[in-house]
Amino acid sequence: MERMSRVMNCGVRSRPEIHSTPFPGRGREAARSSALKKILLECRRHAPLGNKKGRPMDFLEKLKPLGFLLLRCALGIIFISHGFPKLFGQTANWLEGFSRMGFPPYFAYIAGVVEFFGGCLLIAGLFTRVAGLLIAGEMAVAIWKVHLPQGIYVVKNYEFPMALCAAAFTLATVGAGVLSLDHAIFRRKTKVRTKG
Repeated sequence: MERMSRVMNCGVRSRPEIHSTPFPGRGREAARSSALKKILLECRRHAPLGNKKGRPMDFLEKLKPLGFLLLRCALGIIFISHGFPKLFGQTANWLEGFSRMGFPPYFAYIAGVVEFFGGCLLIAGLFTRVAGLLIAGEMAVAIWKVHLPQGIYVVKNYEFPMALCAAAFTLATVGAGVLSLDHAIFRRKTKVRTKG
């Protein structure tokens, strides 16, 4: 309680005096700016989150590798389940379906390869940025060519592929995380080059 009261009143208790005497030119503005900076620094110093020890978000920060792993596995399972039937299941139906949607029939094979093998790579955390970028690109094309023509305001028609596209693009930009083959392989190569 005492600490909170110090935080709440830091602007009053630690406020340096601003002289009311006029300063030539911009002297008065500079003095006020300096005084405000001192107040903010004092508030930050007494704030509960200002301490480096025991910050509430430290626990979640330690779970970041697990978060990346769960995101990769979730996306991988989804895309494997969508890519498998295109390659090893009802391939003829998918060829016909892609033709009806205005794509060349062989696009079904391309989509199947990207989804199935891309999903496997995401789960393993291998070439994650490349796999994520390819999957995000495929979802973007699907949204643009298939879902958006039905109406941009009918969000329920493209909310799922949009979420998948955003998640895959996120992995493409931030990488696989520590719990991945990317981290194990490429970090080791970087260390070898540094030693050499």
